[in-house]
Amino acid sequence: MWKIYFLLWVSGSGKTTLFHELDQVDQSDFVYVPSYTSRDMRPGEINGEKYRHISPEEFDQAIEGGEFLERAHSTGGETKYGSKSADLIEPTKQWHNTIKETDAQWLLKMIKEWKLDERFVTIFLDIDDETIAQRLTTRWSQAEIPNRTAIAQSERDIAAQHCDHIIDAWRPLSDVRKDFFEVLWIT
Repeated sequence: MWKIYFLLWVSGSGKTTLFHELDQVDQSDFVYVPSYTSRDMRPGEINGEKYRHISPEEFDQAIEGGEFLERAHSTGGETKYGSKSADLIEPTKQWHNTIKETDAQWLLKMIKEWKLDERFVTIFLDIDDETIAQRLTTRWSQAEIPNRTAIAQSERDIAAQHCDHIIDAWRPLSDVRKDFFEVLWIT
């Protein structure tokens, strides 16, 4: 039976690093579903790897066509992000498992709108607040760290109630990787 794996995380938990590890997963069994974005590609990005970059007009057409399962805007509202329903469902028609990264708020929406059953597996990557602060100092101002820590606690609360697996991602990558792949193979 196919499964859809939703990978959730606390900001700074190492999700991007772990996603590079997915190259080692047999692609005939697992399909990673990137999100769509209307923003320009950043240096080093490859279209379709983490994001599928489309124009704002294409994004709006897809919204009007009801193609997005979920979508959000950046803080300023100029950049759009989303996931198309078909991208999650199509691989399952060939009995492939699907891996989709998401966040805790989106999971709550999914629980409300979809009937999540044993075909849906949720995995949460967690780190402690001290590690969050250390990792985020390169991305955020010191003033933003308490806000990010509060968001992380909210995400932890949601994960504790709704996630099938919680992985302590503050440990060495080899341990996190082992736990993550173990979930993929045992579920």
